[in-house]
Amino acid sequence: MSTDIFFWSRKAEHGWLSNFWRTPIKVDGQVWSTSEHYYQAQKTFDPLEQTMIWNCAKPLEAKLAGYHVTLRPDWEEVKEAIMLTALRAKFGAHALLAQWLLETGDAALHEDSPWDKYWGYVGGLGQDRLGKLLMQVREELKVAEEAVWRCVRCGAETNRITGRCWKNVGGGVVWHRCYEESLAPNWADAKPIVREEAG
Repeated sequence: MSTDIFFWSRKAEHGWLSNFWRTPIKVDGQVWSTSEHYYQAQKTFDPLEQTMIWNCAKPLEAKLAGYHVTLRPDWEEVKEAIMLTALRAKFGAHALLAQWLLETGDAALHEDSPWDKYWGYVGGLGQDRLGKLLMQVREELKVAEEAVWRCVRCGAETNRITGRCWKNVGGGVVWHRCYEESLAPNWADAKPIVREEAG
């Protein structure tokens, strides 16, 4: 029997599900302070406005800044894909967050916003799209966890979630990383050249 998990404030029990959670993400080589920073910056094509949001000290400041940018004409058509990119980057680059998300099992996830009827639950009146996208990412993590992936840089088997690679050297397993950045690679950076289903 599935349960329901509600989140909203990043300081609450499941606050790590919030886009305000203080963890950096990397998309297309650019590191953003939070997934909220990235999402809000994509509302505009103006590089100065994007930089303004990138420089925001807090995710709430980034959200508020997003109300005052020159909105790109296709925003309504692309905003879900952009949110999904942000979530994949967030949970794909941080093994602990991925583990926490997987540990929610089959629970229904809901952003318990009292007013956002698109992304939030709003007492059952909202479309609950953020929660649904999080559950989509959770299913993708389950598939990634069960499969064997091959690193695009060294050719060794790799864990797609943590970014760690391993090679059998002289009968022993040697763990290493192919990435010099402090962040593990996100999914956009680490697509495998070979995928083998786990036997």
